[in-house]
Amino acid sequence: MSSQKVQTVLRGLWMSSLFWPYTHGGGFHDAALLALTPLWLAFGDMFSSWILMLGFWVIVMVAELVIEWASMPSLRHVFFITSRAVLVLHHLSFANWNQISAHIATPLLLIGALLGWQIFRRATNTQRISILLVIGTLSMAVNHVFWQLPAEDPLFVYALIGLLLLSYHHVLKMLSQKGPSRLLGSIIAALTVLVPLSIGWGEPPQPGHNALGFLNGNLQNLRLFSGGTTTGYSQGINEIGNSIVPNYNPVMIVHSRHPHYWQAEIFTTFTGKEWTDPPSNAVEITPEDSGIPLFSLPFNTSQIVTTTQSFTVQALTGRPSRTLFYAGVPISINTGPSSLILYPGKEQFVTSRVRSYRVTSIVPQFNPVVLNNITFGEYPTPRLTPDLQIPRNLSPRVGRLARQITRHAKGPWQAAMDIKQYLDSHYRYSFHVTRTRTDVVNHFLFTDKEGYCDQFSTSFIMMLRTLGIPARWVAGYAPGQYNARDHGYLIRAIDAHAWAQIYVSPYGWIPVDPTPGYNVPNVVKTPAASEAPAIKPVTPPNVHILPAVHYAAPPGVNTHRSVTQRSIRHTDTSARNRSVPHIPYLAYHWFVAIMIVILVSGMFMAIRRHTHQEPSSSRMWRQIKWWTHTRLHVPVDTLTPREWARLWTASVTCDPDACRSLLAYLEKGLYSPQQWSARDTLTARRLWAAVRFAHKKIRGHQDVAIKP
Repeated sequence: MSSQKVQTVLRGLWMSSLFWPYTHGGGFHDAALLALTPLWLAFGDMFSSWILMLGFWVIVMVAELVIEWASMPSLRHVFFITSRAVLVLHHLSFANWNQISAHIATPLLLIGALLGWQIFRRATNTQRISILLVIGTLSMAVNHVFWQLPAEDPLFVYALIGLLLLSYHHVLKMLSQKGPSRLLGSIIAALTVLVPLSIGWGEPPQPGHNALGFLNGNLQNLRLFSGGTTTGYSQGINEIGNSIVPNYNPVMIVHSRHPHYWQAEIFTTFTGKEWTDPPSNAVEITPEDSGIPLFSLPFNTSQIVTTTQSFTVQALTGRPSRTLFYAGVPISINTGPSSLILYPGKEQFVTSRVRSYRVTSIVPQFNPVVLNNITFGEYPTPRLTPDLQIPRNLSPRVGRLARQITRHAKGPWQAAMDIKQYLDSHYRYSFHVTRTRTDVVNHFLFTDKEGYCDQFSTSFIMMLRTLGIPARWVAGYAPGQYNARDHGYLIRAIDAHAWAQIYVSPYGWIPVDPTPGYNVPNVVKTPAASEAPAIKPVTPPNVHILPAVHYAAPPGVNTHRSVTQRSIRHTDTSARNRSVPHIPYLAYHWFVAIMIVILVSGMFMAIRRHTHQEPSSSRMWRQIKWWTHTRLHVPVDTLTPREWARLWTASVTCDPDACRSLLAYLEKGLYSPQQWSARDTLTARRLWAAVRFAHKKIRGHQDVAIKP
C-alpha cells in the first residue's frame, strides 16, 4: 500500500474519532459501526475512478441506514425523516440537540459524515492538518460541555492520529531524504521521544482533574442554554409551568404481559403553579407484609372484576432507582435486601437504590357502559374535601367554561368525557409553553392554548373540581414501547407522563388521561366471571387504576387490546405530529426534482472535467490572476507570468526569491511541452501559499509600470 493510501486511511480513522462521541450518545442500534462511517468513506478514495468512488459512498450510506433502521429505506422516507429532524432541531435550543431520537438523527449524522469527509480528505499538508486538529479539539470540548458527550478517549485518539499525520509531513519526509535533512529529521525524531520521557519520568505522579470543569460553570450563563428542563421523572416533576425538551434516553424496561401506566405518586393540592401534598407518615414495608394490599384497595370488588399480575422492572440508566413504579394496587414488592418505605397518602414507594425489583399487583377493570350510565346523585359520594381544592387565583372563567362544556352531561363520567373531548379538539400539544406569573390553568385555557400532559391534566382536574367532581393528579410513566428482543416494555424519559383520577361512586377513583393522543383509562367490557380469578372483597376507600395503553402490545397477545391499540397508535401519532409543523406533500416532489437536477449537473461537470482535464499549471495561473485582480485591482486578461512577478514583487512585501521560483514553474508548465510532475505541483502550491498573503506596500501598485 502506498504512503498516500496509508494517509487516506489515517484521515478516515482521524475523522472517525471525531465522529465517535455523536454516535455513542445513546439509542443507536450499532453505534460502533456508525462511528466508523468516515473510515468506510475513506476506502472509497482508494478507487481511481470517481464513478466507483461515488458508488461506494452511496453503498456505505444506504448500508448504514439499513443497519440502523432494520429495513431498506425509500427515498421518500429518508426525506421525511431528515426534514422532521431539521424541524425538531429548529425547535430545540443548541444545548438540547442531543435529545433527538436516534432514528431521526441517523440521516443527519450520515450527511454530516459525508460533508465532513470532504474536508478531511483534503487535509494533505501541515496547515490544513493543524487547523483541523485545533477545530476538532475545540468541538469535542464543546460537545462535552453542552451535550455531555464522551470526550476523553476520542480526544486522545484524535490528538494521536493528528500528531502522526503532522509527524509524517514534518519529520518522516526528512527521514526519507538523504543528506543534512535526513540527519536533522533523525535528531528531531529522537528529541521528540526522549525529551518528554525524561521529563515525565522524573516528575512525581499527580492526581487527575477535570480539565473542562471550569467551562461547565462559566458557560451556564450563555443564552445557548434553554430555560426549560428535559422530560423524565425526577424532583420538580410537580412544577408544571416550564417548557420541556424531549429526552429519549432509556430509563427502565418492564417485563409484563400487557402494557400499563406506571404510577409513581399522586398529588391533591394545586397552588396555581405546582402540585403539592401535605406531609405523610412513612410506613416501612417488610417481607411479612406480602400477600395483602400494601395500601387500601381503591375499588369495590362486588362491582368490578380484578386480576392479579406480576411485573419485573429493571433500571437502564446506570443509576439505581429510588422511586418505584407500579401498576394497579401492589400486594407485594420484592426489592431484595433493600428496605421499602411507603407513603400511603401519596401511594408512593421509596427504597434505598435498587436496580431491579418485582411487583405483584391487583389490576381492576371497569365497564364503560356502566360508568356512562351513572348519573349525578345516584350514589352517595364520601367527603373528599382535599380533592375539591381550588387555588384562589383560579379564574371564574374556568368554572363557566366547564359548565358550558358539560351542560348536556348527566353524570360524572359523561362530564369527564365531554371535557376530554373539548381539550382534544381546541388545544394543541406542544413541549414549549410560555411562562406566566398567574395561574397556569388560566394561562393555558385562555392565553397559550398549547401545552403538554401537565397542562392538559391539571386543567382537566380544575374544571372537574369546579363542577364538584373530586379529581387528583398522578405522575409516572406511560406504557412505553414493546421490545421484542428483551421481551419487555422499554420506558424512555420521553414517556414520563401525568394523568388524572376522578371519583365515580360507587367505584371510586378511576383514571382519565385528557392529553391528546392518549387514551382514556383501561376501561373495558367486563369479562365473564370464569375468565378472571376471584379476589376476596376488601372495603374500598378510593380507587386507583392504570390508564389504557397507547403503544403496541407484545406479539402473540390476542386480547381486546389488539383492536384498541390500532386506533390508539394512530391517535398518538397525530398527537406527536402536532408538536412539529407538517411537511407539505409537494415539498417532497420539489426536493426530488431539485436533487435530480443537482445530480445530473454534477455528473455532467465531473465528466466534462474528466474528459477535458485542465493542467495543474493552468488552474494555478487562473487562480493567481483572480487573486491579483482582487487584491491589486488591475486588469489581468492579458497579464503574463513575468509581468505578474514584477507587479507582485513591487506591490506586496513578499520574498522576491519565492516569486522568481514560482515564475519559473509557471513558465515551465504554461509554455514548455513538459507538464508539471506531482512534486512540481506540490512545490508550486507551497511557493504560491508563501507569497499569496503578503502585505501590500505603502506606496501601492500605481507607481509600477508594466513593461511588455
